[in-house]
Amino acid sequence: MFCISFLVFHSLKHPFFVSNPSEVSVEFYHSVEIEPCVSIGHLALQGLSTSLESIIWELNKRNYLYYLSGNIMSASEIKQKIDNAVKDAMRARDKQRVGALRLTMSEFKKIEVDERIELDDARVLAILDKMTKQRKDSLAQYEAAGREDLVAQEAFEIELIKEFLPTELTVEELAALVQGAISETGASSMKDMGRVMAILKPQIQGRADVGAVSGQVKSLLS
Repeated sequence: MFCISFLVFHSLKHPFFVSNPSEVSVEFYHSVEIEPCVSIGHLALQGLSTSLESIIWELNKRNYLYYLSGNIMSASEIKQKIDNAVKDAMRARDKQRVGALRLTMSEFKKIEVDERIELDDARVLAILDKMTKQRKDSLAQYEAAGREDLVAQEAFEIELIKEFLPTELTVEELAALVQGAISETGASSMKDMGRVMAILKPQIQGRADVGAVSGQVKSLLS
């Protein structure tokens, strides 16, 4: 068995721990606007190597949010909303909603396990965007095949995902963002498209069809 000492802090929204308390400065406390130390303790980890990576992974699995190498990893508020929605749907005995929401949560968990990460809102939005696109593609195929039952299910899941996405950008708002990114990068040809999209993606994720925006940028730079 391996034990480590750790400090647990609490911000306004999320707890996180510091693996090496002695290296944390007062300036750090102020920079992240947290309360002073809440508790000091030991965590017993059985069956693990003593590598820091293994320790971090185990703490992450136990839903700690952690501070490591100057980075604060924040859990996704959107993922938490979906998790809460699963519980609400279970209480309401809404089987269709429970099933669809659990599929979404299982996709999050798969990525977190495979990549050993804690999803943040940006990554969650990217996943939800991808899931929406997949369902739209499936819906079109089912419509062509005359499978109205499956069309209805895909449409239901698309609308369900929308509940957890930010408000869609208007045509005017999107056009302003595109023009702003082009101006900021000084883009004048297709070779600059990557830089333009790098600025746009964080601003439009979950609020617009990234593929459609990419096409719009391409037409302006062609």
